[in-house]
Amino acid sequence: MELQARKQREAALESALADKEFIEGEYRKKAEEAKRREEALENDLANMWIDKNQASMVLRERQVSNAPRQPEVAVVAKIEETPKEEPLVARLKARMQEMKEKEMKSQANGDANSHICKVCFESPTAAILLPCCKCSIFFCTVCKSCSLACSECPICRTKISDRLFAFPS
Repeated sequence: MELQARKQREAALESALADKEFIEGEYRKKAEEAKRREEALENDLANMWIDKNQASMVLRERQVSNAPRQPEVAVVAKIEETPKEEPLVARLKARMQEMKEKEMKSQANGDANSHICKVCFESPTAAILLPCCKCSIFFCTVCKSCSLACSECPICRTKISDRLFAFPS
């Protein structure tokens, strides 16, 4: 009697295991199909961007070729205006140099935004994406939710093999 009950329970467990494996297989197939569809959509999106850029380049070329030719007098007048604009150009160059120096100082002292997620720009960073740890100090640090949502690095688009969860000091 006990042996028969044990065999029935074992048969029921084997049946449940077989059902579970079948369902897992179905879920795997669905996940693979969804991944293939996602890749196809990403490729379509990339092709659309390429087509858009090509169309805008053609449009610019047409606009340039259809633009009326300026007479040489206007070109000479612009050349004569150049000395008037030189002080402005010099000031702009000096200002750009100051801005570059300030940026270098802020990078040397540690940027205030270095601990903010590079994807959502809202949450503090909590993860480093691997194998991109070579650039993780500045670029591939993200918050926990964004790291779990990403399947590839948001900067260099390499597949994420692992994530290091850490807290900024």
